[in-house]
Parts: sequence; C-alpha cells; structure tokens
Amino acid sequence: MITLKDVSKNYNVGKQTEVRALRDANLEVADGDFISVTGPSGSGKSTLLHILAGLDAPTSGTYFFKDIDVTKASDKVKCGLRNRQIGIILQDFGLLGDDTALENVCLPLTIGGMRRKQALERGKSVLEQVGIAELAEKRVNQLSGGQRQRVAVARALVQNASLLLADEPTGALDSRNTSSLMDLFEALNASGMTIIIVTHNIAAAQRTPISYSIIDGVLRQERRT
Repeated sequence: MITLKDVSKNYNVGKQTEVRALRDANLEVADGDFISVTGPSGSGKSTLLHILAGLDAPTSGTYFFKDIDVTKASDKVKCGLRNRQIGIILQDFGLLGDDTALENVCLPLTIGGMRRKQALERGKSVLEQVGIAELAEKRVNQLSGGQRQRVAVARALVQNASLLLADEPTGALDSRNTSSLMDLFEALNASGMTIIIVTHNIAAAQRTPISYSIIDGVLRQERRT
C-alpha cells in the first residue's frame, strides 16, 4: 500500500534556522498492517503522518500510495486521496463544536457530493460501528473527550477509507478511554483496515503488531510480531 524511500523533510531551507524534521526515512506498509510510531515531541512523528496524508510534501525522496506517486501528484489528486482512501484523525479532533456528531461525520460525504439522505444513512451506520449511535444528534461541544474521539474516528471511516492515520489519538484520553479506543482500532484492523498511529503512549504502541520509533527525524523499526 505504502512505499517511502529516502524521504526527508526540512523546514526553513537555506536559513540558519533550518530544521531537518525527517531524515532519509524508509517505510513499507502492506494492506492490513497495524503500525505505531513513537518518539519524543519534535522528533518528526507528525511530519511523517502529514506526508503520508499528502498534507505536506517531502523535501526529497519518493512516496507511493498504491500506484500513485504522491510526491508528484497535484493538490486535486491528493485531496481526492484524503476524501476517498485515506482517513485522518487529528490531534485536536478537528470537529465542528456547534454541529452534531452526525453532521460532523457526514461532512466528507457532503463535500464529496453525496445526497443528504444517503449521507445521513451512511453516517448513522458508521456511528453505530464505533459504538456511539445514540449520540448522533448531540452537539460535539456537549460530548466527552472519549466520545469526541470516536466521532473523529467515525468521520475518518465514513468514506470507506482503506488507510487510517491517527495523530496522538489517545493524547486527550484517560486510561479507560485509551483502552477502549485501542479495542476499536484492533477491531477495525481485524476487519481489514490498515492503521498507522503516532503516539507518546507506550502502552498503546505495545498493542500494535508493528512498531517504529523516530528520534531526531530518524525512523527505525522496533518490533514486528
């Protein structure tokens, strides 16, 4: 599914403040993999995830998603990937607080041009899949952190994405909600979804079959079971 070859990302190129956020990273991801990437703050974890999502472009190297060379793809192609094949869960959830859980989940479908009735049916189905169907009409700003995280997961799943990327998905959760979310990720992975999470949470990372670390922008594989 994914091939990164010698991917680097530098910020403030050519200036005294230049930062090498990612250094010659190589990564192979097969369909159905469940991967965690750990590392300290500022190590390059989010940079890696943003490149995988097509939100940021590498300074050098190549990135293929299936048969698409993302490093050479247009913004339109990359937007299409995020809308149809790559689901993303952001650190701050990226939800609209005054809208309902269902409206938030249906947003990618609406942007994609799906009819409202069909979008609502799909949105309700995915909310049920992640275990919060009863919260469909609740406004997001009335939900707990764990509930908001599940809404964010549902929104990432609603387009039947084949790849789920999660940036610190357990960062705002207590241990009980962290365990519950990892249970959900394991169930989604068991159904065939490819998942990559970046996290500070070692306990969460230990639940993934494949683990990488990033330190000072250098990506290394730690474990494969």
